[in-house]
Amino acid sequence: MNKILFLVFAVLFTSICCMGQTNAKNWKNVNYAGDNLEGHNLDIYVPEGGKPANVIVIIYGSAWFSNNSKDAAFQSIGKPLIDAGFAVVSINHRSSTEAKWPAQINDVKTAIRFVRANAATYG
Repeated sequence: MNKILFLVFAVLFTSICCMGQTNAKNWKNVNYAGDNLEGHNLDIYVPEGGKPANVIVIIYGSAWFSNNSKDAAFQSIGKPLIDAGFAVVSINHRSSTEAKWPAQINDVKTAIRFVRANAATYG
């Protein structure tokens, strides 16, 4: 199992280091829940090239205390993934001060359902 995990990371690292995709189409602050809450916005980044890309959803670490850190997560994790040819969706979720658990994981699930339902729209 450790060898497989190492191999996956090695392939991902090689892809990130060796590919030079720098342009991406993007949509900012798309509300995935149909309300106007900041905690229900996501950003979509799709590498240019016209073909559908595999999607990686970024969920920032905040111990559920933040409701708007998607930009920081994209800057640190998302840019190399775009360069490797992946589409990236960086999501917000409601903070634990706004809503009790399990609302945060329900927000994440709702965002993933939105991404799946709108894959054709955003490429």
